[in-house]
Amino acid sequence: MRSARLTYRRPVQADRENLHALDNDPAVMRWVNGGLSISLDRFDVEIMPTYLKVETEWAGFWIIEAGEDFLGWISLRRTENLDVWSLGYRLIQKAWGRGYATEAAAFFVGQAANQPEVSRVSATTYEKNVGSRRVLEKSGFKLVKRFRLKDTQSDTSIQAGEAWDGDDLLYECLVVRR
Repeated sequence: MRSARLTYRRPVQADRENLHALDNDPAVMRWVNGGLSISLDRFDVEIMPTYLKVETEWAGFWIIEAGEDFLGWISLRRTENLDVWSLGYRLIQKAWGRGYATEAAAFFVGQAANQPEVSRVSATTYEKNVGSRRVLEKSGFKLVKRFRLKDTQSDTSIQAGEAWDGDDLLYECLVVRR
């Protein structure tokens, strides 16, 4: 799939090195797990399978590329509330501030709008992650809730305990059918 400047493709095992490096960049992971690193062995067992899992033809994880350059990943995944899907993304530092995350987020919200089973797309970020908040707001998301996570572990980050003191933010975007 393609948007104006970016290409999206499914992750493959050959992406392992780039994905592991992304998940081990302390600046990238600052608001995900406090910047903690993960060994390659643990990454292979606990995280890489999540990246490789295909949910539907249009949902799951996607590698983001500009030309031949790996920029990161974006995901659109089913939540427990079946008509709400969750957006996530993680980009390498050199891709920050160039509008790539906003372009990718808007593109995937557009993909969700083509699916009759999707009514909303949600995303969460930490209150001090100003860059991610801007991406979501520029992509049509509205802040709907502030909350505190007791356990910040997800299937794409691994840590023990709470990484910071502060609120997480839930954003939502109603999909507009075309």
